[in-house]
Amino acid sequence: MYPSGKVLYNRFSIVVAFLMLRAFPNNAQSIPAEWHYHTDGNFLTSGIVDADEVYHVPYHDYVGYISHVFLLSVDSSGNEVSKVLLGDFQPKRIDKRLNTYGSGPDFFSNKIYSYDSNGLLRWEIDNPICPSGDGVPLKMLTDDSGNLYAISNNTCTDIRISVTKIDSFGNVLWTTYPNPNPDEADHFQDAALSKEGDLFLTGDFTARIRDDGSVAWFLDMYGETIAVDDSGNNYISNGLDKIQTTKIAPDGTVKWDVLFNANPALKSRIALDGDNNVIVLYTDNDTVLYSPHLIKYDNSGNELWTAQFTNLLPDYYSETLGLAIDSADDIAITMYAYPDAPYGDYYGYLTAKYSTDGNLKWYSLYELPYDHWYSNYLQDIKIDIKNNIWVAGESYTEGDEISYFDIFRFDGLATTVYAPDQAVISIWPNPFREGIQVNTSQFLPGSSIEVYDMMGRQVLAEKISAASCYFSFSHASSGVYLAIIKQDSHLIFSMKIVAE
Repeated sequence: MYPSGKVLYNRFSIVVAFLMLRAFPNNAQSIPAEWHYHTDGNFLTSGIVDADEVYHVPYHDYVGYISHVFLLSVDSSGNEVSKVLLGDFQPKRIDKRLNTYGSGPDFFSNKIYSYDSNGLLRWEIDNPICPSGDGVPLKMLTDDSGNLYAISNNTCTDIRISVTKIDSFGNVLWTTYPNPNPDEADHFQDAALSKEGDLFLTGDFTARIRDDGSVAWFLDMYGETIAVDDSGNNYISNGLDKIQTTKIAPDGTVKWDVLFNANPALKSRIALDGDNNVIVLYTDNDTVLYSPHLIKYDNSGNELWTAQFTNLLPDYYSETLGLAIDSADDIAITMYAYPDAPYGDYYGYLTAKYSTDGNLKWYSLYELPYDHWYSNYLQDIKIDIKNNIWVAGESYTEGDEISYFDIFRFDGLATTVYAPDQAVISIWPNPFREGIQVNTSQFLPGSSIEVYDMMGRQVLAEKISAASCYFSFSHASSGVYLAIIKQDSHLIFSMKIVAE
C-alpha cells in the first residue's frame, strides 16, 4: 500500500512501481502525465481548480474504521497543500468558496450538510423530500450567490424527480416537481444552471425551472446530458438508438434536432466551446468493441467533423466518462479502457486531447499490472487557466481489496513527435546491456533524454546533440526503466526500456 498522499512522480518524471505505462506503436501519440498523486480513499464528486492552479476535491476515506470525508488540496506540482477533515457524509458538490455539500451519512440518509474549507459545519437540515430517509439527492449545483440546488430522483413513496433550492444559511426556499403528471415514474440524468439562475434538467423529460421554483416549460424529451449557453439556449444529447442532439430555445422551442448514424451509444457527454459550437462525446456500442467518438456541430446543427479513438487502440474497449473544453477550444476527454483479451476484466485510466479541428494531439493510458489489478475509473476532468488538464478518479485492487484515490495532471502545451509530418523517434536495442541508441528522423534542437528507475530516481540525463546519439548505460542494474525525451522543456516521447 502507498503511504497516504505520496506523489509517485514529479514534473516530467515517472515511477512505474504500481501503474504501468503501456507501450504502443510509433504512430500512436502517447505521453505520460506530469505527475500522479495517489492515496487511499474513494472518489465521490468532482473538484475545482482555482486561479492559483490548486485542485480542491472532497474524497472519502476511513480513519480508524470510521468513515470520513476530507477536503484535499493539491498544487500544480502535485504537492499536497492541505487535507481537512470534514465529517461523515456523501459529498456531492464543492463551490468556488470551497464549501462542500452532501448528504449522509449513507445513501438512505435524511440529512443534507454543508461544511466550509476549515472543516466546520455550516449547516445541517433534514432532507425536505423525504425526512424518513429516502430521496437522497443525486446531483447538487450551486449558483454565484451560494444557493444550493439539490436534485433527487425519489420521494418517500414513488420515483419522481424533484428540485429543492436551499440558501447559503441552510433555509429551504422551495421544492418543485417539474413533471405535471404525478403518476409517471421519472429518472434523472443531468442538470445545468444558466447565468440567470434558472435550472435546466434532463432525464425522462427535459424542463426549465425558474429562479423562483416555477416551471417555465416541460418537454417530453429524453436526454442523458445537458449544457446551457449564455443566452439561455440549452443542448441535450442521448444515445438510446442513434446519437440525438437537440438545441432548445429559452422559451422551450426546439430550434434543431439532429441524428448521427451510430450504433446504440453509452454514456454520452455534451459541451460548448467559446463560439457555442456543440461537442458530443459518446461510446459507440458496436458489435466488436466499445469505441469513443467525438462529433462537433456548429450552433445551427451542421456537422463540422467526427473523430474516432478506436483505431489507436484496436484491441481495447473504451467507455467515455468526461469532457472539457479549454480556452483554445481544444477538447480533452477521459474514459476507462480495458483490453479485449486476455485480461478483459480490468480497467485502465485513459485521457486524450483533440484539437479544435478534430485532430488527436496526444493520449495517455495507465494500467495496473495484470497480477494486481481490478479497476480504474477517471470520474473528473478539469482545465485550469493555463489549459493544463486535471483528471481524478479511483482505482481498486483485487489483491488487497483497497480503494485508492488518484489525481493526474497533463501539460496544457504538451505535444508529441509521432504525427506523420514530424520526427519519428526510436530507442534501441531494447532490452539493452551496455547502452542505448536514440535515433530521430530529423535533428531536434534543444532536446534531451532522461531515464528513471522504478523508484523514480534519475539515472541518466544527457543532451541529444544529433539525429543519432549513443548513450553509455553500462552501470544500469537489471530491470525496467522509463526513458523520457524532451524538447525545449516539453515532453515529446516516452518509452519503457529493459536492462538485461
